[in-house]
Parts: sequence; C-alpha cells; structure tokens
Amino acid sequence: MYKAIFSSVAALALSSSVGLAAPIFSTRENVNVLNSDLASVTATVDAAAASQKVTAAEQTSGPSTWFGTPSNSITANLGASRNVKTVRVSTGFGGYKAGSAVIETSSDGIGYTPQAHVLVNANATNQSFTLSTAVNAQYVRLTPTSFQEAPDNRWAVNQFRIYGDSGATLAPGEHLDLLSSSALDSTIVPSLIGSVAYEDAPYNSLYVNDNPSLIIRKVMYSMDTGDGFKFDMGQSILFSKMGVTFHYDTSFLDVNAAIKVSVSTDDISYAPVYKNYTGPDGLPVVFDTIETGLNFLELTDTTGRYIKFEYILTTGGNRIADTMIFQAVPVPEPLAVGALGVMIPMMLRRRAK
Repeated sequence: MYKAIFSSVAALALSSSVGLAAPIFSTRENVNVLNSDLASVTATVDAAAASQKVTAAEQTSGPSTWFGTPSNSITANLGASRNVKTVRVSTGFGGYKAGSAVIETSSDGIGYTPQAHVLVNANATNQSFTLSTAVNAQYVRLTPTSFQEAPDNRWAVNQFRIYGDSGATLAPGEHLDLLSSSALDSTIVPSLIGSVAYEDAPYNSLYVNDNPSLIIRKVMYSMDTGDGFKFDMGQSILFSKMGVTFHYDTSFLDVNAAIKVSVSTDDISYAPVYKNYTGPDGLPVVFDTIETGLNFLELTDTTGRYIKFEYILTTGGNRIADTMIFQAVPVPEPLAVGALGVMIPMMLRRRAK
C-alpha cells in the first residue's frame, strides 16, 4: 500500500518539475566522453599534451602534438566513471602511427588493468583501438609498444576520442557536451554569422564538427567584429555553460576581444547570458580577457532552443576550434515538494476508507 502511495507521490513531484525534458543521447557509442568540462589529458613526455583539456591537441603541429616512445604514455581522466569501448586516435601527420599499444583502464588513477583490444588503421592518420569487452572506468592510459613508421619510432597523438559500447542510451547530465559527435541530433551544426569561413583540411584537428568514424575537423577562421555562429538544438535546453577552444597562437586570437553569448526560444529575440565586458555593445569595456585554448564560459542558466556566440568588438583574424554546449539538469519546483505534505495525508485517508 505505502509503496503505491509513494510511487504516486514521486510521479507527482516529477510531473510538477520545470517541465523541461532533459535530452538523451540515443547512441552511446557516438558520444566522445572526453568532451566534458571535467575531463583532462596528461602525458609523461613532451609537455605538449600535459596542459591540454579534452583533446590531446588543438593544432596539427607545434606545441600541441604529443610524440610518444615505448617509455611514454598519455592518460585521459574522464572526470567520472564512464563506459569505455573504443579509443580513436589521429596522428595529424599522415604517419607516425603506433604498431601496437597497451591500453589500460583504472577507476582511481592508481591501479591500472590492461585491456585486450583490436587495432584497426582507418586511414593514413586515424587508428581505432576497440576493447574486447567494454569496461566502466574513469582513467584510460595508452602506451605505444611498437611503431609503423620506422626508423622514427615515435607515435604522434594529435587528438583522440573515447567512446562507450553500443546498444545503450546515455544521459549527458551536466558534464557531457551536447554537441558530441552529433550523438544527440546529427542535424545540429553551426550556422555561421558574418564573414566567418571554414577550413576543413583532413589533417587539421582544429574543428567544429566531430565525425566519430574519421577524426576530421573544421575550424572557423577570419572572425571579426560582428561575426559569430549559432546552434539550433532542435529542442528546449536549459543552457548553463559553453566551451570554446580559441587558437593557441595569439596571432590568431584577440585576447582583449569583447564576446557575447545569447539564448533564444524563437531565433528572433535573443537574451544575453554571458558577456566579458561592461557597457553597451557599441562601447564595450572588457573586464575578462580570453585565454588561449579551451575556455569554459559560465552562462546564466536560461532555457531556449537557440544559442549564439558573437564577437562584439575585436581587432579581427580570430580562429575558433571547438565548441561545446552544456546543460543544467532541471529539478522539481519547490511547490511540488511542498505539496507532498498535503497529498500524503489525503492518500492515506483515501486508503483507510
């Protein structure tokens, strides 16, 4: 009897929540769980990768590509326990691939367990390591043991992705990117605003769109005052955070630019949810400069279907690599909780008759 009553109470609380259905990834195997504000990547050599968040690299060459030898490893901390099945790696060079590697997983970053896997070379730059059995883990460590391009004997990790097993859905919660590998909706792509251009060379890891099969990216460049992009999420989202990967080279980043993020329900009227400046758009005073690489912009939690990023004032020539969207998970309204004190006695009296 009481089980039935409290089931009814739980249903009442859920039905009285904000009324916003949190999105669900229908294909867990397409969700790159490294696209998270909790994730980080470290390496035992070439500090190139040691400070990178989310991806092993942000650029095809220079300080962002990690080179590993048999004595070196690269480790992803997913920030939470995730289902792990496939690791995809791009060298970014058309070579420098691993001939074999040890793949290990851990729940605490201390004790690691080797995982049997199958290595497949998708093309000249992309490899995938598929575990024989999916595991739940927070840490994934890769250590090369042989190389395909002798005599260089090194493995270039320009970027890598980690995916779960197939046959299950995945709730993104507040810490998985809603744009990850188009797993939420393959039609969610950026609409460019102004004079923004795309670069999508196969070896360029600067990206906007993430293809889970072949790690090929696009970069938005030539971004000047008035330029930007927007996303139609296809449903109402309680937006809470945006991740933006700016160029690592300040030659392609105006760190003093004034930027704004806005949200809309109809793609007509937009409300600002983030600004790094004070004053009117026509005369902005920047108080928070932009850092190279990945920046997480804390938004005012706002419900909408569309989200837009704009350069309000800049010296120009900016490049943006990656964009991530995060939600706040709706919670039951206080009225629903307060109503429980009224509903429970009523239900009990009804049962007693």
